[in-house]
Amino acid sequence: MSEKWTCCCKKIPAEEVSFFCQIIIIFVVIITSVYNLSTNTGPECLWASILSACVGFILPNPTLKRKKQNEQQQHIPDSSI
Repeated sequence: MSEKWTCCCKKIPAEEVSFFCQIIIIFVVIITSVYNLSTNTGPECLWASILSACVGFILPNPTLKRKKQNEQQQHIPDSSI
């Protein structure tokens, strides 16, 4: 069972609190990077790299859709005579 934290007189799963804190921090970093890139503050390569890393962290991993096992078996021709 997951650990629960008490916050504002409610019990909240620790994993959810951690997840939302990470997302908020990443959005702050993204906003800061976009701001610094648009105002030409600091090294552009650094801010572009940080922005790229944060966007890569947020986007889901690509996956291939697999057919169900039953569908694959139905499409295999019978080679026995």
